[in-house]
Amino acid sequence: MYRFIPNDVPTLVVVHGTYLNEIRYMWFHPIKGIERARYITGILASQAIELLQLKLASTRRELLVVAVSKNTRKELVNMGMQNNKIISTLNGVDKEVFKPISKDYVKTSVEEIFKTRLGDKVVLHVNPGPIKGTHILVKSYCHAKKNLWRQLHTTNSWKARTKNL
Repeated sequence: MYRFIPNDVPTLVVVHGTYLNEIRYMWFHPIKGIERARYITGILASQAIELLQLKLASTRRELLVVAVSKNTRKELVNMGMQNNKIISTLNGVDKEVFKPISKDYVKTSVEEIFKTRLGDKVVLHVNPGPIKGTHILVKSYCHAKKNLWRQLHTTNSWKARTKNL
C-alpha cells in the first residue's frame, strides 16, 4: 500500500469509521447461519488488514490519521493505534460553497449523464451496507415489484395500469 511513497513524505489518512458498529449490528441482522458467519469473518479480516496497514505505516513514516468522529477515534485508539497520531474532526459542509440546487436541474443532469428518462419518483440510497438498511430496501423493492406484477397480470386492464409507470 505504501511501497511507492518515500518514508520522508508526511501522510494524511482519513478514516470514516471502523467496522465495529457493523459487527455489532450483524447480531440483529436477518441473515442467519453460515452466511452471517462468513460476513462477520470477512469484516473482521478486512478490519484487521486495514489496521495493520495503518500501524505499519505509522511506525515507518510521519503519519497523521484523521477520524471523522470522536467515536471512530476512540475505536482506533482501543484497537492499538497511537493516540498522538490520531485527531478527530467532524464531517461538515461549507454552506457558502455548497448550496441546494433545483430538483428539475438535478433530474435533467442525471437523465443526461445516464442517458435515461426518470419518472416522478426516484430512490437514492447512499452508503450501501447493513447498518444503513440496504437489505431492507432491496427486499422492499423486490416485494413491491412482485406484488405489482401480480396485480397487473390478474386484471384485464394491466396495460392501462402500466401506461403511467
